[in-house]
Order: sequence, then C-alpha cells, then structure tokens
Amino acid sequence: MAIRKASTVLKRARARLARPYGWTKQVHRRAVDRPVQYAYCAIGAVSYLPNTTSQAKADAMDYLESTVGWEVSVVSFNDDPQTTKTDVLALYDKAIARAERVGA
Repeated sequence: MAIRKASTVLKRARARLARPYGWTKQVHRRAVDRPVQYAYCAIGAVSYLPNTTSQAKADAMDYLESTVGWEVSVVSFNDDPQTTKTDVLALYDKAIARAERVGA
C-alpha cells in the first residue's frame, strides 16, 4: 500500500539521509559504495521514495520548504557550503514535528 501521510514520507526520507553516506549535495541522488546504494540530497530523499503517493510527496516537500523558510529553497539550503548533514537532519526533525502536530 502506498504511503499517504507527509509525516511518514518525511520520516522515511530522513532515515535514508541518516545512513552513513546517505546525504549528498549538488545532485538529487548519487551512487555510493555499492551499485544499489545511494546518497540523497534533502529533496532527492523524498523524490526517490518508493510506494508513495504524489500528493504525500508534495505535502512533504511543502513541509520542508515552509520549515526552512520561504526566502531560501530547500535545494539552496542543502547545497550551501556551510550546511552539514546535521543541519539537514534537524530540518527534517522540525518538518516532521510540524506535520505530526496537524496529523499530516
């Protein structure tokens, strides 16, 4: 069954990013270590999540964008030279908390 809740999408995408070598910059997805393992940017982790409705992905992206702030995009935040994996995981934590508060 397809994932339909933004909070679930965000949690699964965050788990992908949290893996060793799970996060990257400048591309949505990059092959690492083994041919079947990938590193993802903050957006790519959601975009490439399987068994997820388009609406749930769009809602998850909206939570990320509104959490990072509308004056900067998630892509710009992710790719900024000063941004760390810890920063991206913290962004996800805040977006997950916001989505869970409203049951999304």
